[in-house]
Amino acid sequence: MLLPHIKKHFGFYALVFIVFILAIINYQPGTFLTGWDTLHPEFDFGLNFKRLFFGVWRSDQGLGAVAGHSHMSDLPRVIILWILHFVLPVSFLRYTYVFLCLLFGPLGIYFLIHYLLKKVDNDPAKGGMTNKNEPIAFLGGLFYLFNLGTVQQFIVAFEMFTTQYAVLPWIVLFSLKYLQNPNRKNLLYFAIATLFSTPQAYAAHLWYAFFAVYICFLFLHAFFQRRIINDTGVVANAPSQNDSKFNSNTQIKKLKNIILLVFVTLLINSYWLLPNLYFVKTSSHVPVEAKQTRLFSQEYGLRNREHGYLKDVALIKGFYFNWSIFNFDKEKPEYLMSEWRKHFSNPLVTYIGYGLFTTVVLAFLASALHRQKLFLVFSPFLLIPMIFLLNNTYPFSLLFDFLIQFSIFDQAFRFVFTKFSIFLSFAYTIYFSYFIFLLFNRWSGRTAVAAITFISFLFLFIYATPAFKGNLISSKIKIKIPGEYFRFWDFMKNQTDGAVLSLPLHTFSGWQYYDWKYQGSGFIWFGLKQAILDRDFDRWSIQNEQAYREFHHALYTRNPDFFLTNLKKFNVQYILWDRNNITTSLKNRPQKVYDRESGLLLSQLESQLQISRLAQFANLTVYKVNTVASDKLLTLNLPLVNPQYRWSDFDFAYQKLGPYFTSLDQTDSARSGYVFPYRDIYTPDDKLKQDIFNKFSYLQENQFLLNFSAEEIYESNKSVDGVTLTESAGEKILNFNAKNTINGVGLDFYSLSHDKAYLLVINARHIQGLPLRICLKNLYSTLCDIYDEIYKNRDFGDNYFFIPPSEVGIGYELTIDNLSYGDIESVNDLKFISIIPVSSKLMGSYEKIDAASEYITTLKQAYNPGWIAILDGKILEHVLVNNWANGWRLSDEVNSDTGFVFIFWPQYLQYFGFALLIGSFVWILKRKNQF
Repeated sequence: MLLPHIKKHFGFYALVFIVFILAIINYQPGTFLTGWDTLHPEFDFGLNFKRLFFGVWRSDQGLGAVAGHSHMSDLPRVIILWILHFVLPVSFLRYTYVFLCLLFGPLGIYFLIHYLLKKVDNDPAKGGMTNKNEPIAFLGGLFYLFNLGTVQQFIVAFEMFTTQYAVLPWIVLFSLKYLQNPNRKNLLYFAIATLFSTPQAYAAHLWYAFFAVYICFLFLHAFFQRRIINDTGVVANAPSQNDSKFNSNTQIKKLKNIILLVFVTLLINSYWLLPNLYFVKTSSHVPVEAKQTRLFSQEYGLRNREHGYLKDVALIKGFYFNWSIFNFDKEKPEYLMSEWRKHFSNPLVTYIGYGLFTTVVLAFLASALHRQKLFLVFSPFLLIPMIFLLNNTYPFSLLFDFLIQFSIFDQAFRFVFTKFSIFLSFAYTIYFSYFIFLLFNRWSGRTAVAAITFISFLFLFIYATPAFKGNLISSKIKIKIPGEYFRFWDFMKNQTDGAVLSLPLHTFSGWQYYDWKYQGSGFIWFGLKQAILDRDFDRWSIQNEQAYREFHHALYTRNPDFFLTNLKKFNVQYILWDRNNITTSLKNRPQKVYDRESGLLLSQLESQLQISRLAQFANLTVYKVNTVASDKLLTLNLPLVNPQYRWSDFDFAYQKLGPYFTSLDQTDSARSGYVFPYRDIYTPDDKLKQDIFNKFSYLQENQFLLNFSAEEIYESNKSVDGVTLTESAGEKILNFNAKNTINGVGLDFYSLSHDKAYLLVINARHIQGLPLRICLKNLYSTLCDIYDEIYKNRDFGDNYFFIPPSEVGIGYELTIDNLSYGDIESVNDLKFISIIPVSSKLMGSYEKIDAASEYITTLKQAYNPGWIAILDGKILEHVLVNNWANGWRLSDEVNSDTGFVFIFWPQYLQYFGFALLIGSFVWILKRKNQF
């Protein structure tokens, strides 16, 4: 009995066997699947379940932040991992989930193809396909497994993409089953598949893309399926034309079924969707304006467009093919997909890829020509992704260029390949399967079917050969995590709550490198119960990014007083000095991370009893800050300070006055309390404000000026390709022109002392592509004290940058680079550069105007208007404390531990979503069988 069953369903078992072999080959014993974008709830399930159930306010993210990522959407996956951890080692859990996704995707295709082929009207006289559906379903599953889009989603596996890959075929299958036979069982299966698909929404842009394509698919299905199909799937006789009422009722019923699928989808996703809509409404500008996003997102977007041509989209080839990853053994970057690049340099492999694409195109045209609506209904999964992925091909490039003018699309499409490539893989699979079906219809003999099946299998196997050499998942993310991190997590479980400052502070980028071969967006918070100030969190919170700036300035100016002031201001309880955290630059590596200077500063604070060393775990050292109160809630009599600021290098108000508050009430005068006129000096994009520049530049202390004209800069950089000296309106202009390269100029300021402040003025204009990138390198730290870009203005204008003073040291180097990616030409012009020494004494100056103190109760979480404080049934007035924390005005002194109720009200959106999720399943189970 078993052998006939296996023979009948050989495709199913063959797919399981192939995925099993791939899993064995691509698993590296003793390692974790970690790096790149990483999720590791398995490091502490209790901690991470808590963060998921109370996930709208992320108190673990530094000073706290609204959930920008939909972390709570990962709940079904975490439950799966939690169940598996009773029988599997922790290091194998993430591998297991990824391999399960790799299996369930092709199996979903297998059952979907079987379902579709059963609906095709096969004439037995023409050699019906009933006995040949199995090889078609098998080849369809194999195509979904072996196509290049799948490889790129698993090469550095990230759960939201692998989840979408696994569940998409099942959602479509159960949608079609329900629309054909709208009963309780089919709707329940659809709801379960939708629930397990929610981890795809971790970065919500991916789910929004899915939802848009899915709705198009559903309504196209409604448009095509205008004939009545009975429960067996056979097309019934259409009612007479005179029976318009019957037709109308039938169409309304079908439309209701589609609306119900959409409604159930929204209800099941509401537990993360509602909080995400709150974030979009109130905080979506925060990551857009964060420095790492502002500078690098535009590069990522252009690098995605490098493959925006038909020759690449045909193969589903994306930016991963050209992406570099750091090789720790060779101490230099190399291609992430080097083995696949080598494989595709073989013309045979490329011919196979284009041959497979040809079958997709022919099948799509055939479905349109023959009006095969059963397959034509999948066209949204094909056409919509192609429109967006052909973003460097006319006329689709026009649409893409128009959309990315809007910030919401600009951010969503910076990695446009990952948003749409799975849909394209899915569509290619459907139409490839239909092509095989057409071949079997044409050549239906057993020998012909066997030959077509074998040849297709052989071509697909050749196409995906590197996957069977361990290259489906990159070896760069199969890593052994040192035991010191687990010992650190265990130690911190027994410590009190409080924010942890992580050192080193050498980069504002959220991408981190560790000398044990980890590279990615970070991992340490998954096992740490305390909040940690980590660079990956800076883009989600202005306060987190500001804290980094102030700590970085204090450390890299070697100023222990500033550093201690910041520890108190930001309520930091612990310091973690992780000497495994490195820079990829081999030259001056210890200097860039300030290894010696960090040790000296910490030793000095330790000798002053300001901090105490708690524990040492190999290269991890943990310190406790002795001078910071651990209370999250505090009521004090605080002075009023104005104005509020967004960016600063140091908070002189806190240094001089201690804790303070700033009123956000527009009716309060900004000229009251303690007014620091040089407190708010930066624009949101980190330039010096025009009015501050005017005040600085006309001070009497400014007796020395360095001026460099375009001609002088050119004379120092004559041999640079793409940089030419031109003339416009009688003025010399330095023109920068680059395409798929980087060119630029440099100036040396070896005599400038670091203990003085300067204004850097760059007069330039941006014409197209990327704007000029500025790096003012400090010759002591060898880091860029300024790393930014000029304004994106087509007219010449001044760009003002402030260089704050530091301790002893001398010399700067200025480089101005013109960057170009994705076949998009970058053109910029420059007129002159000036450096103006200025006095920094005014930075801490202030005047006292009607400066009465007030009682303020403080909640030491980053300020957000969603926080509410209630006392004696009254909502208190919300203020800003220390320019980052939540505070509320009190009429009199009140004990901090009595009477207050603090609510972050958007959290109730998640609870309401949970209620809708549970309610939707209860409603489905209690409904009558037929809808």
